[in-house]
Amino acid sequence: MIEVSAIQIAQLIGAEIEGNPDVIVRRFDKIEEATEGSLSFIANPKYEGYAAVTKASVLLVRKDFTLKPGGHVTLLKVADPYTALAFLLGKLNESNRVKKSGIHASAYIPEDAQIGDEVYIGAFVSLGKGVKINKGAQFCASSYLYF
Repeated sequence: MIEVSAIQIAQLIGAEIEGNPDVIVRRFDKIEEATEGSLSFIANPKYEGYAAVTKASVLLVRKDFTLKPGGHVTLLKVADPYTALAFLLGKLNESNRVKKSGIHASAYIPEDAQIGDEVYIGAFVSLGKGVKINKGAQFCASSYLYF
C-alpha cells in the first residue's frame, strides 16, 4: 500500500497542482471506479466527463485540462499523462521493491555456474551450465536461464 501526498507526486513528475496539495493518495484506480484516496488519470478526451463525477482524490491530466466549477478533485497537470503515470508507477515500484538474497533449496544450479554475491535464486529456478550470475541478481520462482 502506498501513502503519498499530491505535492510529493507533483514534485516527482514535475506537475502543476490545482487543488489540495496535501491530499493523500493510497492507490491507483480507473477513473470510473476510483474512490477517496485514489489517483486516476485522463489522457483520452472521451473520459473527461468523468472528472466532474469521479470519487478520485487526484487526477493526472494534460496541462490544458480545465475542470468545471465545483470540482472536488486535485488536478496534477502535465504535458503527457500517460508518460507521467508510467514514470510514477516505475518510481513507486522501485521504492517498494524488497531485495531478497539467498538460494532456495529447490533451485537447480550446475556445478560450473558462477554465482555473485547478494543474489536471490527462488524456488524451482533452473540455471544452465556455465551460467554467470552477477552480484545482486534476482531470479523469481520457476524462472530459468540457459545459454
